[in-house]
Amino acid sequence: MSRSKYVSVGDTGGLILDSKYDDFVTNAQLESMLGSIENRLVALEQKLTDGSQKVQLSGTFVRLSTEPRPSGSEGDILLLYDTKQVFIHDGTDWREW
Repeated sequence: MSRSKYVSVGDTGGLILDSKYDDFVTNAQLESMLGSIENRLVALEQKLTDGSQKVQLSGTFVRLSTEPRPSGSEGDILLLYDTKQVFIHDGTDWREW
């Protein structure tokens, strides 16, 4: 950031003044906010490196089957690539979609 954007008003008592903004923050407040962010980053880094951060995966699982109608659960979708047919499992059987 260019120094020419700052307004010189003498001793500001620790305030950072910028004519572009209406809000002011003291150096102590800024240091406190940055310290809080740094602490949270350190805690996250610790969780990621020690394995305590858990990730839950969700989404679509795609698998190749040689069975004409593999087993499935309600809501599963089956695509027969060679015929371009799409089936959905109703909990009991595959129904063409």
